[in-house]
Amino acid sequence: MPDQVRHDGFRRAKRLALCIAAVSAYLHAMTRHSPIVSEFDTPEQAAAYEEWLAKKVAASLADGRPPVPHDEVMAEVRAIIAKAKQRRSC
Repeated sequence: MPDQVRHDGFRRAKRLALCIAAVSAYLHAMTRHSPIVSEFDTPEQAAAYEEWLAKKVAASLADGRPPVPHDEVMAEVRAIIAKAKQRRSC
């Protein structure tokens, strides 16, 4: 194998390895600081939130009132937004 071909192949492999290392470092940094992974600073904060959420879900499931249809809720929200826009324009 000619030396130039071997040298070019080595340079390409080295460049590829650097790209892979850069992408790996980027992904590690993104997952370490990403709110998708965790929005809490400590495991205690995460546990407290999980406990709070479990209580809210249990209370909602135990609520005996009939559910409100989505369309009805959206109509109410649109009416509230329309009133707020009217007040702002005056």
